[in-house]
Amino acid sequence: MTRTVPAYAAWLLSLLGIVLLPGLGRGQGSSVQAMKLGYVELEDDPRYANRGEIDGIRFNDLGRPYDASQVALTEARAIGRVTRVDFSMEKTAGRTADDLAQQIRTWTD
Repeated sequence: MTRTVPAYAAWLLSLLGIVLLPGLGRGQGSSVQAMKLGYVELEDDPRYANRGEIDGIRFNDLGRPYDASQVALTEARAIGRVTRVDFSMEKTAGRTADDLAQQIRTWTD
């Protein structure tokens, strides 16, 4: 199944950890609110090793999905101008899932 970049970006954003900054509620006359999206990835993730072939199936490695997340962020910012939400993204990488979980905890503290 082939996904287009916008469809892939939307799928990716649904998987991203979303960190809501305090005070996201929107009342009448409220100022622009902030919403930070977190992008996490494992260093040396074998799923992104450009092997070019797995079990006899040849493919082109498209790399990590970070570029697609930037497309989705651009689209979210367009919506944010109307909904008065300032979207941003913070990226981090870790050697293990525990490293990533620890980083996510720092974002929510």
